[in-house]
Amino acid sequence: MYHRGLDPPTRSVIDRARAIVQRDVATLRDILTSVYPPDLANGGLAGCLGDLVQPLLGAGVAVEVTVDEGIELSPAVAATLYRAAREALQNIRAHASARHVLVRLSSHDGTVVLHIHDDGVGFDTAAGMPVRGHFGLRLIHDTVTEAGGEVGITSTPGAGTCIRMRVPAA
Repeated sequence: MYHRGLDPPTRSVIDRARAIVQRDVATLRDILTSVYPPDLANGGLAGCLGDLVQPLLGAGVAVEVTVDEGIELSPAVAATLYRAAREALQNIRAHASARHVLVRLSSHDGTVVLHIHDDGVGFDTAAGMPVRGHFGLRLIHDTVTEAGGEVGITSTPGAGTCIRMRVPAA
């Protein structure tokens, strides 16, 4: 490429540096996506939820996404639910060993409910965090409660996990 005529050790250093920069650019894209979700303005939250489950589908997990018709969300609420859903689905992919996942977005009495259920390994909710050093559930809780919402998490070892997030629609 750009390093014709360079000695092999120098080419090796350049190739390693290129790989590091490419990895860091990918990491930065992930960070930016979590701060400002893509396509929320164009595709709405329903479309973004469909995008978020693609890695699970690609891993052979059966996923069902249902969204009630007529749900209207402010951009801030849509972004909050996107971030929480993204974290929940990443946790499922990384830790749950799930075969089936249900994602349901519904609206009730001025609130929006996002329910994510998996049939994975689960954990003992009485014991707190399933694995030290993993902050996904804390991130979901903090994201939703900072928006004035509430989070309920139920899980049983061997029987999966349900996360229910309720947020004011406006």
